[in-house]
Amino acid sequence: MIEDVSHLRDFPFETVTYVARSSTISCRVSAEDVFVCLFGGTQPAFWLDSSRLVSGLSRWSFMGEFGGSRSYLASYDASRQEIRIARDGRGSPTTVSRSIFELLAHSHAAHKLRDPGGVPDIPFKGGHVGYFGYELKSLTCGVSSPPSKYPDACFIVCTRFLAFDHENDRIHIVALYPEAEAASDEAALWVSKTERDIERIEPAPSVTPSSPNANSAPLQFKLRQRRARYLENIERCLSEIRAGETYEVCLTNEITVETEIDPLGLYRILRRRNPAPYSAFLRLGNICVASSSPERFLRIDSNLIVETKPIKGTAARHAIPEEDERIAEELRLDEKSRAENLMIVDLMRNDLGRICRTGSVHVPSLIRGSRSSCDARC
Repeated sequence: MIEDVSHLRDFPFETVTYVARSSTISCRVSAEDVFVCLFGGTQPAFWLDSSRLVSGLSRWSFMGEFGGSRSYLASYDASRQEIRIARDGRGSPTTVSRSIFELLAHSHAAHKLRDPGGVPDIPFKGGHVGYFGYELKSLTCGVSSPPSKYPDACFIVCTRFLAFDHENDRIHIVALYPEAEAASDEAALWVSKTERDIERIEPAPSVTPSSPNANSAPLQFKLRQRRARYLENIERCLSEIRAGETYEVCLTNEITVETEIDPLGLYRILRRRNPAPYSAFLRLGNICVASSSPERFLRIDSNLIVETKPIKGTAARHAIPEEDERIAEELRLDEKSRAENLMIVDLMRNDLGRICRTGSVHVPSLIRGSRSSCDARC
């Protein structure tokens, strides 16, 4: 976190203290119905979706759009070290020659929320929503990579959003506005209008995978690395492990396909077929992200407690409880899964130890239900 931001004055932001307008209503319809109705056609928009509810892991979902006081969309090009900043309906985009990390640090330091208690007790109170691309390793690791045709990082700054409390069946409608604007009529109008719109929402039309057209060509899936090259890379990884240069390699491949498909429809099918505690749908300019993950990479709370919940080793659930328990025990005792789980926990423990207070890193849960956790204090 950067407190002194004087050296970042070329960012087109002033220091702003926000206050909030909010309303809480009963959750009569699903989060999916609300997003499809209110944000299904808006650009940009986001949905941080707990599509699979797990006690203690996935109580909340959040969604919102581009709009409201001081909101903007930032797209980053790592090769040029440039950030393109588009403000909500205010002139042409601005280009700033800085890294995306400097932007996030500056924005965090320059934007404050007065009386956070005035916002409902939710873990998200507005801010940046988006993604970091793999190509950012040129900044974080000093390792170059082929340029991407997509932004290397893209974030929307959200000052208006909905928070779904799945445990208590409540929807919190929140609008932030600068304290200098006093009691913002615009924010109050947005909250009241959104409340009325939610009350009128009907279940969204169902979406199903489209059947192949008999006259259409089959989809052509392309691998970035062909089989022979991938096997060569596996041998190279094994050689590095035997030489003691590394003990963990995540060797992945990229699959691409060209097709015409509705991104939101695709995500709705994904969340139904593979519900997960940490899912997301992002529509950010010309790119959409449909994500479904059972594990949490990092969480940092207001007390600067950092938590990670990696998973290694999975198995399909079974409808019969006794069979489900047998499968879970087999997974727990599987040598390969245990080795991978120990490896990833040790890796995360080591990474947290490099940035957190000495002696504060703990592993309170290890290989329990195929999920481990590691926490520390910054």
